Amino acid sequence: MSLHANIHEAKDGKEALEYCQFGYDIVFLDLVMPGISGMKVLEKIKEDNQEQFVVVITGEPTAENVKRVMELGGDGFVAKPYTLDKLKAVIARFHDRSLRLKHTLHDEA
Repeated sequence: MSLHANIHEAKDGKEALEYCQFGYDIVFLDLVMPGISGMKVLEKIKEDNQEQFVVVITGEPTAENVKRVMELGGDGFVAKPYTLDKLKAVIARFHDRSLRLKHTLHDEA
């Protein structure tokens, strides 16, 4: 799987929310960011677009954090340090979900 992607990095939670208005395929979101916390950013992203695929990345993979991310609608959780293979697996999971959704929409049409 080759990764042909346009990647944008937000400097803080506020900028991350601004970027999300452009409709990215996948958002990789750190829990610890300047300004607005990753949890608050996740909550706002899912309020605005429940279908947005959001994967949280953190150096604090506590059971409490994982539980809260899932309660807020997060689609995945990756602990730091992570590998390129781990990110590829997450992207493949998104791709599979996207194809299933397109197939379902096609069947309903």
